Amino acid sequence: MPCTEGTAEYILNLKADGFVHRSIVQYGKVFTEKSMPKFDNANYRRDTWSVNLDENELIVHRKEGVNFYYQIKDPQHLVMDLDKINNGNDGKNKDIFARGYPKPERAYELVKDEDLLQ
Repeated sequence: MPCTEGTAEYILNLKADGFVHRSIVQYGKVFTEKSMPKFDNANYRRDTWSVNLDENELIVHRKEGVNFYYQIKDPQHLVMDLDKINNGNDGKNKDIFARGYPKPERAYELVKDEDLLQ
């Protein structure tokens, strides 16, 4: 994320059709997401998601080919699985990160916002 200090909200909207929309909101700062060479982050992203019930995890499949893995703690909380993000996806994630794609440095916990559902 382009958030070097302060706080930011990382928002995932999981749609019933299998698509996922993500947003990053950093308070007190206005910016546009810069595209990295070889990784075009267009305003409209065609990312998808799936659930692996055997592993109790949510997987976000980004259009660049990288997968982000979240352990389903409970219906309200998802926790990033850094080990799987760094080493999973049959080695594809490692290759993509080595080419400069940004990877999370810590296991963020995402909390469902019930107010947005109403």
